[in-house]
Amino acid sequence: SLTEGKLTKKDKKFADLRKVTLDGREWDICAHIKHGTKPPKCLRVYFALDREGKRIIIGHCGDHLDTAGTQRRK
Repeated sequence: SLTEGKLTKKDKKFADLRKVTLDGREWDICAHIKHGTKPPKCLRVYFALDREGKRIIIGHCGDHLDTAGTQRRK
């Protein structure tokens, strides 16, 4: 997925989970690839593309980050 849902992006605490700082620059890691849907067989890799530096910034690798939808399911 290249982004997150509207409600997730709108909520500051969820949006902050999708930001990383590297080399003095803040990166948005909303883009992610996923494998599996149910723990323990669930993996998400959240990333940003640094086109200028020609690299991929990995911000989180592991379980799904919380979303607005996660709060409704709990």
